[in-house]
Amino acid sequence: MFLGLGEEVGWRGFMYPELKAGYGRTKGLLIGGVIHGAWHFPAIIIAGFEYGKDYIGAPLLGLIVFCIFTISMGIVLDFLYVKSGSIWLSAILHGMINAEASPRMVLGNGHPERSVFGPVDVGLIAAIPMMSCAAFLLWYQYKHD
Repeated sequence: MFLGLGEEVGWRGFMYPELKAGYGRTKGLLIGGVIHGAWHFPAIIIAGFEYGKDYIGAPLLGLIVFCIFTISMGIVLDFLYVKSGSIWLSAILHGMINAEASPRMVLGNGHPERSVFGPVDVGLIAAIPMMSCAAFLLWYQYKHD
């Protein structure tokens, strides 16, 4: 949770409010998600962070998939932050996501379960629930504004 808290203070506490103020909610959330994903690009390209180095479309597909995940996660975490008025809820969820993925990152490239498609939560197929939740939240917020 502490690493998640550090990121959440920067993302949710500072960057997202500034982006939403400057670009509007939806564009701000999309831009923020891409920035969050790009923050991890060096680790994805150099160290094989999250997906390893030997997958279809490496490393470009990994960068795209990771941004899809960080955009989706950013929408969900921003909703929690705004509704709760506290950074703690988004930090706890961010920490839970990090804790689930972290053991898988150290397994090495020889493990077929480490794929850009899944099963880790940042894989494209495995991220469908987060993407669905994010799409619902965007729709819900538009309906209730």
